[in-house]
Amino acid sequence: YGLLEPDMQQRTAESLSEEVGKPKSQIARLKQELSEERGDNHRLRQRNTELAALVAKDSHNSSRPPSTAPP
Repeated sequence: YGLLEPDMQQRTAESLSEEVGKPKSQIARLKQELSEERGDNHRLRQRNTELAALVAKDSHNSSRPPSTAPP
């Protein structure tokens, strides 16, 4: 490799900077997506717990009368 002219050095540095910037912006976008997915996952787990508690209720552990209990 020989020495590059200053103009070529600048273009090479800019090109490399762009190449480094692409993965950085992709990583930032993926971190944001992961954060959103974790929030969704947390909300869905909470809702699942609530629904499981509702399904588990019967006339013995709720205010429902025994006549509404399934056979």
